Amino acid sequence: MGSSLPPVDPSASSAAKGTATDAGTLLDGDFVQTSRGSGFLQTTRLKAAQYVMAFIMGLSGQGTLTVDNVAAMQALNPTVYPRVKTRGYYAPGDGGHGEYDAKSGTVDGGAFIQASGGTYKLRYSGSIRANQYGAYGDKTHDDTAALSAWEAYCNANRVWMDGTGGYTYRVTSQMTWTHPVLYEGGNSVMWADTANWSGTGTSVINYVGNGNNSVNSLSGCARNLHLWGPQWGGSSWNYWPDITQPSVNTLDGLYITGSATTVDNVFMDGLEVLGFRDNLAFYGNNNYVHQFRNIKLGGAWRNQIRLALTSNAGEKISFSGGVIFNGTNSQHSAVAVNDTGTGGGIDIYFHDVSIDYNDSDFLLQTTKAYLYGCHCESNTNNANVTLTYVSSQPSPEFHMFGGCLVTGSGVSPFGNAEASGGKSEWINITSGTGGHYRVNLDGIAMVLRSGSSVIFPQDLILGQEFIRALSIQFSIANLPAINFYSSVVVNGRFNQLGGNINGWTLGADANGAFTYDSATTNGNSRSMKFVSTVASTSNTQQILPFKAGDTILLRTSIKISSYSAGSTRAVLYYYAGDGTTLIGSYVPFNTINLTQSSLSVNTTGFAGMGGITTVPAGTGKVVFAWEQTGFIGNAWIAGTDAWKI
Repeated sequence: MGSSLPPVDPSASSAAKGTATDAGTLLDGDFVQTSRGSGFLQTTRLKAAQYVMAFIMGLSGQGTLTVDNVAAMQALNPTVYPRVKTRGYYAPGDGGHGEYDAKSGTVDGGAFIQASGGTYKLRYSGSIRANQYGAYGDKTHDDTAALSAWEAYCNANRVWMDGTGGYTYRVTSQMTWTHPVLYEGGNSVMWADTANWSGTGTSVINYVGNGNNSVNSLSGCARNLHLWGPQWGGSSWNYWPDITQPSVNTLDGLYITGSATTVDNVFMDGLEVLGFRDNLAFYGNNNYVHQFRNIKLGGAWRNQIRLALTSNAGEKISFSGGVIFNGTNSQHSAVAVNDTGTGGGIDIYFHDVSIDYNDSDFLLQTTKAYLYGCHCESNTNNANVTLTYVSSQPSPEFHMFGGCLVTGSGVSPFGNAEASGGKSEWINITSGTGGHYRVNLDGIAMVLRSGSSVIFPQDLILGQEFIRALSIQFSIANLPAINFYSSVVVNGRFNQLGGNINGWTLGADANGAFTYDSATTNGNSRSMKFVSTVASTSNTQQILPFKAGDTILLRTSIKISSYSAGSTRAVLYYYAGDGTTLIGSYVPFNTINLTQSSLSVNTTGFAGMGGITTVPAGTGKVVFAWEQTGFIGNAWIAGTDAWKI
């Protein structure tokens, strides 16, 4: 019947003695009695059965072992437990839960997890959550390493980065994202802890090319990417922060560079970057077609959008919908869109974007900017738009179709206090000898302060302005100067005249000389100078696009010095349709004697003159003229405007 078993050795293992309360291990020489009343404790038999069932079901693909976290899974043997499910990464419910299969691969703390005797690979279908790479998202733990490893795997395998869930990921050093990135952030935030920043990186995200220099490389897409600077109030964002602290002075938000390889076809929807030195920066070359939609860029220390590209390779950057804003005037002299002059001719487009800024909206040197239906508000006395020609580079251009340019009393939509003195000009053409520029304003509503000029060119820069269908509102009674270089006005509410010799037709004159005088100005208006040492009768004139029945508001100013004889005046002439038959004329009132007469006396500065007149019936041509009659001396004219009212 078989030999009998010896009694159990008192020194044997608890499993062999039947006293174990959990699964145990037999020692060398141990054996287990299986007769009635002796042998395995029931709990020992249960654990053994579970072990065998897990192994069998795992091999058949029918079973999954569930554990609380990744640490518990790492204690398992993938050969024995080939399929495991976790309830969380660190703890159940922390968002890092997942299902894993026994599979070899490069361990990275997310897609591949090191276990006891092997590795587990995360199961995913199209996307991986940041928490599955060990990111906490609690604004306390440093998530930089986890986020970087997450991006590296997802990018290499064309997997969507899922950062949704309302988390705040703390970042303490620069992360490099390689184009093309696929990202969805929902309402989660990447917060830059600048007080504990480490490393040499100068941005939160350095977005670089992938080595494919083809212009038709794969498209990158990021939705709801939220990058926040250090101005975190604990439970909410402070939209008007003090961002002068040194910790942010050299830190940018999103830094897109094509210096090494092409970055092409970037699409971002719901981009929010707040509170950095430059919120969005483009550097290097080979930055091609980029589209940004529903943007929110605010609280920058230097620039909201910085264009520092080094070559012209057909770059086009488009922004559609959203807002660009800054805080109070104490936040340095930040620029909304700053072209640093090295880009070589970038095209940048804005569709339905509100730009509410305390300093300049646009500083363009080689860029062509196109705005469609945008609201642009600049609340300091600096120009909304500054165009500066850079030698040997393409000329800057500013085109605006629809929308409004605004400054005025009271408070802006974002709560900024308006500058009490208004601005010196809205579009300023700065130095740049030999350069060109182009300005196109079509269907714009403007709210101006006294002393503001719409366009203020500089000498020796050739330009072209096209102005059509402007509706202008003045916050106070004194009208601003409207200065152009060589303008075309169609269907406009106004037509600009003086201050520029290139816009005039000079009458015959053997004695005097008309010259442009950049040193003598009246407010923001440049002047034209007439000098004659002998009695001179001459004129210079411009044709105005008015017709019979139009009511005209005319304004100009004349200065006289070294006067010895004759007179000078401004006058409107009305001619019939043949252009030669004189129908009538109008001389504006002057501030010297408050009459409609010529001036024949030295003035203290410029004497203002103006009035309202209606173009008589039968008029086919309206001409504005500056006339001299036997004049000897020096005279200047500046700030001549004619408005249809």
